[in-house]
Amino acid sequence: MNWGEPMRNRFLAQVMVAVLCGLMAGPAFSPLSAAAPATMGRVVANAPATLNGVAIPREATVFSGDRLTTGADGWARIYLAEGEQIHLAARSEARAARSGERVDVELVNGKLSLQTNAGSGVNVQTNGLAIVPANQDAVWEVTRTAPNEVLVAAHSGSVEVRGANRNVTVPAGRSARVSTAPAPATPAAVAAGGVMLRPPGACERRAGARCATAGSTRLRRASA
Repeated sequence: MNWGEPMRNRFLAQVMVAVLCGLMAGPAFSPLSAAAPATMGRVVANAPATLNGVAIPREATVFSGDRLTTGADGWARIYLAEGEQIHLAARSEARAARSGERVDVELVNGKLSLQTNAGSGVNVQTNGLAIVPANQDAVWEVTRTAPNEVLVAAHSGSVEVRGANRNVTVPAGRSARVSTAPAPATPAAVAAGGVMLRPPGACERRAGARCATAGSTRLRRASA
């Protein structure tokens, strides 16, 4: 009788069982769950302020996709790894996301003040607009004054407001009130296409209007 063939088959079967057991016992791997959210930076806050609905302690880490909200007396300031800053004012809400060097900040409500570097990848999105700094150091603000209106102020460095139909550059020391709804039928509004450029302090004082003034939010470099 030839015992060689049965013995070889039994050996191969034992090897296959051992390999299968090892695979089953090993950690599960999912390409979708393997990638952790990118780190945005750290946030310091003054209550009331929340991170994804949870009260922020004095300092916390912000990850891509996190949502920040502030109450009547609250504020939150994100320090990015590049030394840039994003300040969320009281009664505001925003979501931040990172993709490589690009940082997208969606302003849902309220006001953002930003300090960005030359060549920054930071941009603010609100009311269907994208607001980006020019290729220079800049200190600027974006306020969602109404569901169809945004106020952009450039305290230093220029800022570009990008819409579906046109782009507007806001130079340093000026502000722009940008409406995404049809502009009033006035000669000035028709000439500007619904986009009005005004120097700081020239914002009209109508009911519910908020004006941007230089120095209204003080940004400071993160300590080493």
